Amino acid sequence: MKLLVCVYLFTGTLFIHAQDSNTTPEANTNGWVLSNYLGFSDFTVTDNFKINTQVYGGFAGYQFALGERYNLTTGINVNRFSGDFSTDLQLNQHISATFIGIPLLFGFNFQTESPVGFYIKGGVYGMYLVDSKVRIEAIGQDVDFDSNGLNVGLQADFGVLLKLSNRVNINIGIKSRSDLFESYNSDVAQVEITNFYALDFGLRIQSK
Repeated sequence: MKLLVCVYLFTGTLFIHAQDSNTTPEANTNGWVLSNYLGFSDFTVTDNFKINTQVYGGFAGYQFALGERYNLTTGINVNRFSGDFSTDLQLNQHISATFIGIPLLFGFNFQTESPVGFYIKGGVYGMYLVDSKVRIEAIGQDVDFDSNGLNVGLQADFGVLLKLSNRVNINIGIKSRSDLFESYNSDVAQVEITNFYALDFGLRIQSK
């Protein structure tokens, strides 16, 4: 609840600033994209367990303008999943996993006469599991999950754009993902990511 209140206050402050500036976001430009996001996701380990995890992530990439309204965005993101679960023996455990990914997103910007613009993006992603651990709370011991593999899926982003300066826009939106398939070695546990939803806060910095 506190997080939602902070988001509303932050958004309102930026909206007032954009109105005072009497400008609108650029329809479409080449530029850098930086963002952070937080949310939740279903995290499934095949033939073992399925839990709901918290997600924290960051993205750094570049947006290529394709005409006046369309664009293509790619870059590198880091995604951290963490959640708690219990075994059949009622042992409380905590899992954490880190993925490094590359999305390829086709986007569309929609501008209005007001200081606020809108964006929508969709495409594919690939994420590689680089680290995963399970902590057994009762004994305070970390166990390496020893599972590395590739997850490929679909991603959709949408939200609002507010212009802060001639070269900088801020975006506030929703990010959604779901795996299409996974590629892991046959002798390790396979991880599936579904029902991924996150609040996304970012900056778009226009290239000179």
